[in-house]
Amino acid sequence: MTRGAGGIFFSISLLTVVALFGAACAPATAPGAASPPPGPTAATAPAASPISKPSVSTASPAEDKPKSGGKAVLAQHVDLLNADPLLCAATSCVLVVGFSFNKLLMRDKDNNVVADLAESWEQTDPVTYVVRLRRGVKFHDGQELKAEDVLHSVELLRDRTAHPTFYGVWHKFASVRALGDYAVEFKTIEPDPTFPNALSHFAQYIVPKKSYAKSGAFTQQWVGTGPFKLAGFTRNVSYRLIRNPTYFEKGIPYIDGIDVLVIPDLASRIAAFRTRRVDFVGELRTADLLSLRRAVADLRELKTPGGAIGMYFNDRQPPFNSMKLRQAVVGGLQRQELIDIVTQGTGTLSGPSSGVPRGWALVWFPEELKKLYAYDADRVKRLLSEAGYPDGFSFALKATPRQPSAVAAMEVVQQQLAKVRIQVKPEVLDFTTFIAQRDSRQFAAVSHIVSPEIEPAERLYVNFHSKNDRSYAADPEIDAALDEQYRILDPEKRRQKLLEAERMIIERGYAGVYFQQFDFAVAQPYLKNYTSPSISGQYLMRYAWLDK
Repeated sequence: MTRGAGGIFFSISLLTVVALFGAACAPATAPGAASPPPGPTAATAPAASPISKPSVSTASPAEDKPKSGGKAVLAQHVDLLNADPLLCAATSCVLVVGFSFNKLLMRDKDNNVVADLAESWEQTDPVTYVVRLRRGVKFHDGQELKAEDVLHSVELLRDRTAHPTFYGVWHKFASVRALGDYAVEFKTIEPDPTFPNALSHFAQYIVPKKSYAKSGAFTQQWVGTGPFKLAGFTRNVSYRLIRNPTYFEKGIPYIDGIDVLVIPDLASRIAAFRTRRVDFVGELRTADLLSLRRAVADLRELKTPGGAIGMYFNDRQPPFNSMKLRQAVVGGLQRQELIDIVTQGTGTLSGPSSGVPRGWALVWFPEELKKLYAYDADRVKRLLSEAGYPDGFSFALKATPRQPSAVAAMEVVQQQLAKVRIQVKPEVLDFTTFIAQRDSRQFAAVSHIVSPEIEPAERLYVNFHSKNDRSYAADPEIDAALDEQYRILDPEKRRQKLLEAERMIIERGYAGVYFQQFDFAVAQPYLKNYTSPSISGQYLMRYAWLDK
């Protein structure tokens, strides 16, 4: 029986976050030959599952003694698509909505799973977990959090039609039921090494059953349990959040409120930061960061792993139902040039899985990726000939300006593939149209970002298992590998199976990943103890304070 216990814990400083996540840039130990599967040396191999046992930090905040009061101002470049917390899969949504909601479990500064709304959790048999709730937690409208709210939220999140983004999180669950008002029992279909990930996963928020609006339409108030309450908003302009005086962590949050400004123009966001109109700006390019270093004294920098940006194919119809054509396109990419031009050298080689613990994805094995991605124009031309296109072919590649790096990369890709007689026809679509066409498979190929994820199997399953409606692959062998790894309880054997699956995805041309990018953000020196937006979607503004 394994147990986890809750408690009050504090976030790390921004500078510590930089050090923590900056390690992702360092090269991993070079893997061995392709057969047997490569892996870290004994010194670097993970000693345990990437889902660590729960831990609770009892340390004081990482910086000086916190001060109460004041308002923090954050800036982002786009507005929310909707205010439904259970459809909150975009960073722009989590940054705003996430301040008002909690999950059952979350992750601490070391990415250990720790309690949030849960008071404790235990595994009572190989397929059964019981989560006990904190008592006395109130939603913003005064209702007390009860098991029925958890049940309602989980059932909505498990709805594959309404929430396809989270299918990879919940597909392994057999049932969920209330055990009185303050405990919930989860049963999995079979022993599952990833259970805590579902409860701590990006945007797995708990909503009140009685007042949740399933439509996700904007209202004047969304209702959560979080440290901040929505006080008002003007679409495409700003959102105002105020301190929740009944928040269940005593004395938290420290600040009185948060304003989130929607400023689409990057130059305007940077100018607002320079003049201290805003306290935090994210999604910066390397050049912007360097410029701000020169202009703002004591600048606080944040660097976190970004997603795997690449080209993903519709393998259900021509031309990319042909593996040889997919392989030809993937083989025509020159990654280092893409990294140098699009990220100014700050990106790194990656497979379709990024952000995971050391050794659990090919992003940690750059030497193997160099071999898998080796540019060979003669091989590309041979593949084209074998596929029946000796003179080359053309295809439309779609992207959205909401992901500027994906658009910038598409322009470089167009030039690279033209050298091997493959003509790319770029199509830049507004975000809503792009998502609608991607999800309904109205595309030959898309250039976009696959978000990072701490649980190693999550993005591979969602994007490359044929059971998922959004999958870019229909391959029985990849399906079998991804299914099998969920049944493997031995961490090292499971890790090797995941590497095998990711290798197949690359070798069979289901993903033409360009690189993994890193996200840069800056905060004013007086904004203390605010952790970076992490890859698990935790925005711990609840522990931040203002020293001014």
